[in-house]
Amino acid sequence: MTIKAKNDSDGNRNTLTDLVRIVSRLEQKMDKRFDQMDKRFDQMQAEQADFKQETRERFDQQDKRFDQMQAEQADFKQETRERFDQMDERFEKIEDTLAIIVNHLQK
Repeated sequence: MTIKAKNDSDGNRNTLTDLVRIVSRLEQKMDKRFDQMDKRFDQMQAEQADFKQETRERFDQQDKRFDQMQAEQADFKQETRERFDQMDERFEKIEDTLAIIVNHLQK
């Protein structure tokens, strides 16, 4: 092998070694970025899961409040009906008493 060929071969080897070193660094940087992205995605998934759980809990609380309000409304309606029924009975008794008085006065 001539000196020139040896120098060219050494130069090519050095160039290839430099390229391998550069590619290796790029690969490390890419791996680091992918790891960072994976961590961010994991964090986002965790945040999303927390948000979903909080949303479910809030809907459950609202459902319970609506159920409670409906029960209270039903109780109030029933109480109101009963009170009106009692008032109707009292009015009927008063009307009966007045009718008796009017009949007695007409005699």
